[in-house]
Amino acid sequence: NASAGEVALFDVGRIELTLAKLPIGQGPLLIEKIDIQDPVVHFIRTSNGVEGTNLVKNPTTELGTSKKLSDIFELRSLTLTGGEVDYENRSGSGPIAPVIWKNLQVDLQTTPTSRSGYQFQFTAKDAPIATIEAAGDMDIDTMLLNVARLSIAVQSDTEEVPRELPSQVQAVCRRFGVKGEVTVNATARIPLRNASEGVYAAEIRLRKGACKLPDWDAPISSAELTLNCGNSIAGASTAPPSTLPDRAPDIQFKLSGMKITSGNQMIQAGGDGQI
Repeated sequence: NASAGEVALFDVGRIELTLAKLPIGQGPLLIEKIDIQDPVVHFIRTSNGVEGTNLVKNPTTELGTSKKLSDIFELRSLTLTGGEVDYENRSGSGPIAPVIWKNLQVDLQTTPTSRSGYQFQFTAKDAPIATIEAAGDMDIDTMLLNVARLSIAVQSDTEEVPRELPSQVQAVCRRFGVKGEVTVNATARIPLRNASEGVYAAEIRLRKGACKLPDWDAPISSAELTLNCGNSIAGASTAPPSTLPDRAPDIQFKLSGMKITSGNQMIQAGGDGQI
């Protein structure tokens, strides 16, 4: 009931499960493929944290068993069609635009490296606006996710701001009429049971950008921007360390390149800070 401040955090239309062999005898359940249709996941940030993150739990703890997750099942493939992920921020005093990914098509292929370790290849598309590709490995017993490569591409060439962008970015795009292509390339190490302790490093690029600034006679017709950010101990421009700290360090930003054209004027800056 959204009017009462209550929403469903998870819903799914249909789940099909294909086993590699009959579940007879000892050993984990061997799952060849899981096909999920029309799932909806809703995360809501409040002053008390993010509601919905409790969807990621350790089933062995919930069931009161000493077995590890790797003792329960093994998974080879997961596909998802018609998916939706909503992120809503209710922690502030004013309204904030939600982040919404719809029409998600996901293909997850895994390769076991041990009883609990998996390498994965992940692709998700919210056509025609955004695509996500990722690769890495995960330990399903410790729920530690290592993302060796994460690529996100979002493009906007219309007057409507893509809802796939973070809320703060949506607000900037609406205010200044920003258009263009945004790509994010990142690496990360994230303990899924406490994601706030994760570390990451990312590069954000804007290409073919355009916008309108207040009190400027000529709009910015071409803009390119490269920004490095992260909270890894080694710094914003490097990959996360191999071990996690006790708490995530502060986020760091570095402007690696900028080129802006307006009328017959151009501003260009390099990574050395020269303009």
